[in-house]
Amino acid sequence: MKHWAGRTVLVAVAAVASMGLTAPGAHAGENSTLDALPPEILDIIGDRADVSLNDRVALAGTCKDLHAQFYPTQVHTQTELDTVLADPDAPTDIVVLAQEDLTIATPPAKARTRIFVYDTQPYPLRVAVEADVHVTALGTARVSAHNTAQVTVSDHATAWAFDTAQVTASGAARVYAWGSSEVDAAGNARVNAYETAQVTVSDHAQVVTGPAGMQQGPSCKKIIGRGSSVRIWVDDTTRNLVEAEDPATITILTSSNELYLKGKWS
Repeated sequence: MKHWAGRTVLVAVAAVASMGLTAPGAHAGENSTLDALPPEILDIIGDRADVSLNDRVALAGTCKDLHAQFYPTQVHTQTELDTVLADPDAPTDIVVLAQEDLTIATPPAKARTRIFVYDTQPYPLRVAVEADVHVTALGTARVSAHNTAQVTVSDHATAWAFDTAQVTASGAARVYAWGSSEVDAAGNARVNAYETAQVTVSDHAQVVTGPAGMQQGPSCKKIIGRGSSVRIWVDDTTRNLVEAEDPATITILTSSNELYLKGKWS
């Protein structure tokens, strides 16, 4: 969890504490706010013994908000996920560290909630996104996007796209696009396109489709190549599906094994 643990709130809290923040609406009866804080933040507030109780309670509320922002809620099980999604007062950011196969079946009750899926271990656990929401997958996360879901994958994350889902890929992400899904791949992302999926590649992204991509049956709808650094792998039956700015980025394969024998795909 280096992406999240590396972001610390203590510096920000100390800065707020040094200001002696005052909130007119704070009352001594709000001491429960102090009890809800982590020990490391309570230590900082405790050092401000010369600050009035009202100011300390107000400061505690500010620290609590900062802590929620910098340390998002983490969920591991379906029960935890369902609970936080149904809570209108849940933190804005939710980090999913799956310990079992999970499904996001409904949108969060709280507006503007951001959902992050980080590292899905052990293999082959996945997080299925079935609701009309946007999810960001990081690290080695594995997610499947269904219906009208929108997923952003980066790092070494893997996504399976179905139906009319939309996927944006970057880093070293892998995407398997099925149905009528749409994929926009950049960085060093790699995409396998099937059925009637549409894929756009840019930067150093690569895409393979048709029998050359070990696909049986219909090939993808369209492949759009932008720039001269992308790589598009097709065979004679799928060549006409490609719209590439640079024809040199297209490689015609003769068999489904050729791509792998050449060491160009893994």
